[in-house]
Amino acid sequence: MTGLFSFFLLFIMGEFIGVIPLFATLILGAFFLGRYFRNFSQTKRTLWLAILAVISLPIAIPLLLILLASLLGLVALILALIVGAFVLGVGLLTSGGYLIWEAFSLMSEGFNIFLMGFGSGLSLIGGAILIYILTGFFAYWSWRLVKACFKWILKRGKRA
Repeated sequence: MTGLFSFFLLFIMGEFIGVIPLFATLILGAFFLGRYFRNFSQTKRTLWLAILAVISLPIAIPLLLILLASLLGLVALILALIVGAFVLGVGLLTSGGYLIWEAFSLMSEGFNIFLMGFGSGLSLIGGAILIYILTGFFAYWSWRLVKACFKWILKRGKRA
C-alpha cells in the first residue's frame, strides 16, 4: 500500500507540488517499511510454513499412519512373544511334571530309567522357570521401550 501511495505521489502529484513532498514521501515510506519489516517477515515465514504444511500433507499423513501402524505392530509382536513364552512355560512345566511322574512309575523297571526320566523332568521344569524369568525381564524392558517411543512421538508433536 505504501509503495502504491509513493508511486502516486511521485508521478502524479510530483509535478503539481514539487520535489519536497516527493522526498517526504520516500522518507516516510522507508520509515514505514523499516518499522513493519519484522512483522512482514514473520507473516511471510508463517505463510511459507502454511504452504509447506498443505503441500506435505499427502506425504505426511501416510507416513504418520505407517509410523502408528508399525508401533501398534511392535506392541502386538511383544504381546505375542510374551503369550508364546507363557504357553511354552506351561508346556514345559506340564511335560516336566509328567516325566517326573512317569519316572516314579517306571522305578520298578530299573533305577537308570528312573534317573533318566527324573533328570529330564527336572531339566524341563528348570527350563520353564528360566523362560518365565526371561519373559519377565523381556516384558519389563519392552514396556519401557514402547513407553519411550510414545513419549518421543508426543514430545516431537509438542515441539512442532
